[in-house]
Amino acid sequence: MSQFASLPTIDDRDFWQSQAARAAIEASIAHDLDSIPPKPPLPSAADYLAARRTQNRNLLDEHWRTTRPQLQRLVAERLLKGNQPHVDSSADRLLNWIFALAYEPTWVVSAHLPNSDLPTSGEGQLDLAACEMAGELAETLELLSPWIAHHSSTLAKSIISEIDRRTLVPILTTMPWWADPQKPHTNNWTGVCAGSLLSATCSLRQGQLKSLISSDLSERLDRTTDRLIELLNYFLRSAFTESGECDEGIGYWCYGVEFACMGLSRLDEATFNSRIDLDRLRMIASYPRRAHMFGNTFFCGNDSGPRAGAPRGSMRWLARVTQDPFLDAWLDRHPGELRTVGQLVRRSLDARSPTNTPSLEAFQHPQARLLPDQQAAIFQSQTGKSRLIVTISGGHNAEQHNHNDLGTFQIYLGDKVLIPDLGAPRYRNDFFKHEIRYSHYIVAMSSGHCCPSINGFEQKPGRDAASTLLHFDPKTLEVAFDLTSAYPADAQLRRWTRHLHVPDHGGLSILDDHFELAPSDTHTHHIVHRIWFVDRPIIHADHSIVVGPLSITLNLPPNRVHVETFDPGDPRLLLREFPQGTPLYRLDLTYVLGPTARLDLQTRIAVTQ
Repeated sequence: MSQFASLPTIDDRDFWQSQAARAAIEASIAHDLDSIPPKPPLPSAADYLAARRTQNRNLLDEHWRTTRPQLQRLVAERLLKGNQPHVDSSADRLLNWIFALAYEPTWVVSAHLPNSDLPTSGEGQLDLAACEMAGELAETLELLSPWIAHHSSTLAKSIISEIDRRTLVPILTTMPWWADPQKPHTNNWTGVCAGSLLSATCSLRQGQLKSLISSDLSERLDRTTDRLIELLNYFLRSAFTESGECDEGIGYWCYGVEFACMGLSRLDEATFNSRIDLDRLRMIASYPRRAHMFGNTFFCGNDSGPRAGAPRGSMRWLARVTQDPFLDAWLDRHPGELRTVGQLVRRSLDARSPTNTPSLEAFQHPQARLLPDQQAAIFQSQTGKSRLIVTISGGHNAEQHNHNDLGTFQIYLGDKVLIPDLGAPRYRNDFFKHEIRYSHYIVAMSSGHCCPSINGFEQKPGRDAASTLLHFDPKTLEVAFDLTSAYPADAQLRRWTRHLHVPDHGGLSILDDHFELAPSDTHTHHIVHRIWFVDRPIIHADHSIVVGPLSITLNLPPNRVHVETFDPGDPRLLLREFPQGTPLYRLDLTYVLGPTARLDLQTRIAVTQ
C-alpha cells in the first residue's frame, strides 16, 4: 500500500543516477542555483512585527514560501553529486542552510503568532509553516544522513532535537485549534500539519537515524504517530462535506490533501489498511474530477482561485490507492510546481512506473452537474466551435474561507473566463477579522461577486445566510435557488429566487431573478443587479449591453447604469488571480421598485462571436 515507507538515501546511487531520478532532479535545479545565497536570509524582529504594525504579513509569508524551494534545489544538487566527503562551496552552502533553518528562532510565520508579536522562546510551534518545516527537515535528514555524518557528528542529532521540542512534544501536550477532534469541523490546516508531522515521525525511524533515537523519544514517536493518524482521520471526516466536497476551493483541497497524503503514504500497508478509512479517502479524492471544468480549471469559490496544478508530492500515490484515474491524468497534464524536498523524492519515485491513463481530455463531463453540499451547479453547452461553461452556487455564508457570495455565477467560453470569480486574495493580517473582511475587502463581500445589493445592503456572513435548492434538472439544464436569507432584516427583503437556464446549444444563459420586498408608503426600494466582467461593457441606447463576445439583454430597462473599473492591484481586492494593469469591470444596474415592491428581472446572456 505504501510506496514511501522509507526514502532512498544519498548512498543509493543506482536510484539517484537512474533516468527517472535524474529527470526530477534536473527539473528542480534548472533554475539558477547561483541565485541562492550562501546562507538563508533570516527574518529580523521588524519583519515579524510588520504583520501587526502594518497588517503586511508578506515579509514572513515570503520567507516561508521561498526558503522551501531553495532548500529543495540545494538538496537535489547534492543528491545528484552523491556522497562526496570533501568540502566545496556547494557543500558548505547546503550545510549552512540546513543549520540555519533548523536553529531559526521560530518556524512559525508572524501572522500565526499570538497578536502577531515576536516568537516566545521555548514554546511549541504548531502552525502550517512550522509543521511543514518539521517534515521537510526530517525527510532531508533521512535522505542525506550519510553525507551529513561525514561533515558533522552533532548536526543530525540536533535537528532531531529541534523537531522534537518544537513539534512532537507540543502535539502530545497541547491542543492547537486544528487538532481538537471535539470540534465538528476543521480545514486544510489539519491535513497539512498532521500530514507533515507524520512524515517526520516516519523519517526519524529509518536507517541511520534509528541509532540517534533515545528510548524516550522512541516511545514519544509511537504515541505521536498514533495521535497523528487519529488527526488525519479527523481531517478526512470533518474538513470536507458529507459528499467529500471542499468548500474551501480546489487550491485548499490541493494543499490539505497533498500534505495529508505526504504522511499517509509513509505508513506501512498493514497500518494503513487497518486505521485509515479508504472509502472516505476515495470520496475526497474524487472531488477534483467532480469540480473539474477544463484543463487545470475547476469550479471555485471563497478564498481559492479556479486554477490548480495537481500536487506533485503525493498525487500519484493517491490516484493508485483510491483507483482514481482522473488524478493520474491531471498530474500527467497539469503538474503543480516542485517546491519541497518531499515532492522531489516522491516525484523521483513516481517516475519509475509511468501510468497508462487516458488524457485529461478523455474524461467527458455531463452537460449538467450538481455538487449537492456546496449547491454548485456546473452547466456546459456547445456554441460553434467553443464550449460554454456556466456555474452558479448557493451554499451558505459560513463556509471555510468564506466569501459572502450566495447566488453568484461565472461564465467561461472555451478556456477564457468572461464573467469571473475574483478568486484567491493575497492575505493581509486583518483580512481574517470578520468586521474588516466583510466591510473593507471587496473580494470577500457580495459586492465582489455577481450578487445584488438590496436597499444598499450587502449579504451577511453566517450559517443562517443559507440558500435552499428549489430545483435542479440535468435534462433541461436548469437550477433554481431561494436566496432570501442571505440578506439582513434591514434590507426588507421578503423573497429572492434566482433561476438559471442554459439551453443546450446556442450559447445562451438565461437568468431569472424574482424579488419581493416589504411594501411601503413612505419610501421606495432599490435593487442593484451586479455582474463582473473581464472586458469593458459597452452600453447602448436601448440598454442592450455588449461585453467582448457576449450580448446581454434585459426584460426591463434599469433606472441607472454604472460601470466601475477596478485595477487588480486595488488594495480592496488583494487579487493574485489577475495580472496588475489588466482592469476588471463591474456593471451595476439599479432598479427602483414601484408600489408593489416586486421585481421580475430576466437577464439573457448570449454568445455572439
